[in-house]
Amino acid sequence: PFACLAWSHLETQLLYVAEKSRLTLPAACPGHVAGAARPAEDEDKEVGGADTLPVELLSAPNRASFSPRLSPDGQHLLYLEGAVGGPHRQCLQLRLDLLLVDTETATVTNLTAGSPEGCWELLTVQWDLLVATCSAPHRPPSLVMAELPPLGQELPLRWVPVEDTPPVPGITWKTLTVQQNSPPHSEHVTSLLCPGGPHAVFDARWCPSMAALCRLGFAVLLVNYRGSLGFGQASIESLQSRVGEQDVADTQLAVEQALRYEPLDPRRVALLAGSHGAFIALHLLTRQPERYQACALRNPVSNLPALLGTSDIPDWRYTSLGLPYSFQRVPRVEDLVVMLQRSPIIQAARVRAPVLLCVGARDRRVSPTQALELYRVLRACRVPTRLLWYPEGGHALTGVETEADVFGNCARWFLQHLGQPPVGQHSP
Repeated sequence: PFACLAWSHLETQLLYVAEKSRLTLPAACPGHVAGAARPAEDEDKEVGGADTLPVELLSAPNRASFSPRLSPDGQHLLYLEGAVGGPHRQCLQLRLDLLLVDTETATVTNLTAGSPEGCWELLTVQWDLLVATCSAPHRPPSLVMAELPPLGQELPLRWVPVEDTPPVPGITWKTLTVQQNSPPHSEHVTSLLCPGGPHAVFDARWCPSMAALCRLGFAVLLVNYRGSLGFGQASIESLQSRVGEQDVADTQLAVEQALRYEPLDPRRVALLAGSHGAFIALHLLTRQPERYQACALRNPVSNLPALLGTSDIPDWRYTSLGLPYSFQRVPRVEDLVVMLQRSPIIQAARVRAPVLLCVGARDRRVSPTQALELYRVLRACRVPTRLLWYPEGGHALTGVETEADVFGNCARWFLQHLGQPPVGQHSP
């Protein structure tokens, strides 16, 4: 299969990455197993028994390549390259190949230097015009443009608002670095969000559901544990073989630091998470059952061995626990033991907080049977539990109606079991 198709600026060349086939001739392009290629003036070659355009292998044969792009003048090729296997969404190298690329200065220029804090996303570059959006937890996305000046004169870059969006009143935000001896702060926290992944990240972009929680009177703590994206490859690899331990401990430490140094009400702390974040939340419920008063989960991971053969990313079940993986691998008894020992469902009897489960029937990443099994176990343990079934929902439970329904039910669940929080100035 082919992926990452990209035309050159004049649409005379086509870049792509493709998976290596057992029948592929040596000049074929490996994809996630490695490879970026372009047409070459060469005789036609056969790939997997099918006639194709002539191709030329450009990337290393034992490296994974992604997102190839040609520069507008057609002189430079850029693509991302990384190791085969390992953590999902691990750090990649930016590679420049073919012809001459000026790397004498070896510098990186921040084009948003001096701009307001938040999250920037580049939408497109046309005729040296940059079109981007910028947002923050208290400000919805605004559309901005800038003209890229000559080389070496990039700063200061003048961003011109095309469509400006005012901040939402009553919401403030900041970044807290959690350490063993963090200094006191002065905000409030009543709702804790855990990222999915396990290699994901909370950044400073606008999130409507988070802002809505703040407007309801909640304050929100977003935790990026060690192993989250954006802190280097070493941080990502530190979580390998420690899933269910390091991520859970880091999240609990963040909660305890917030409760210790902030004027908080420890009787009204809730958990809101999905996928691997829900895996962490379930561990927190079993290890600190008196700490959390309510929990809302989306497509939770609760039983790792039961996911084998049912998930579209089977390698994650092994790699995250430090176990070797190959397409031919069949789980051994010791593998299943390790997976079960890291699964929160084996400690489900310790859960005390009411649990809301939002489940997508078409989830291919985390089988909905995970939530169904968890629901039955929690109910048998007399834990107040409710399950919402979305027949057309996938892993992310996306779509306007679905997202609105999920958020509305989660908010009502928190209000029911935590009580109405005082309305005021709160921070995500």
